[in-house]
Amino acid sequence: MGLPDPVREDAVLLTTELVTNSIRHADLGPGDNVDVTAVWSGTVLRVIVRDSGSGAPPSDIVAGSIRPAPGGQSGWGLYLVDRLSTRWGTNLGGTVGFWFELEQPRRVDSSA
Repeated sequence: MGLPDPVREDAVLLTTELVTNSIRHADLGPGDNVDVTAVWSGTVLRVIVRDSGSGAPPSDIVAGSIRPAPGGQSGWGLYLVDRLSTRWGTNLGGTVGFWFELEQPRRVDSSA
């Protein structure tokens, strides 16, 4: 089965937010990269965004505590990742970056 539209749309938004975070906060130089990997299992999409910058994700990120300032122009990236993804994290085995997973929406049986 192909990637469902709602999963694809959320994945594009969240990937864009994480790549933007890497560009803004990772202290990237001209030779540094932001690498994106996406794997679709048929039910779960896992996206990994790694960068080769010198910055590291904050170690004190707690899911549920991420909330941008009211009326804030920035700070929405991880908030959206936290709210829209099924699971997410920063542990990439020693490399800098983030990952998130999105599950295929469950079908509702309308004949019941």
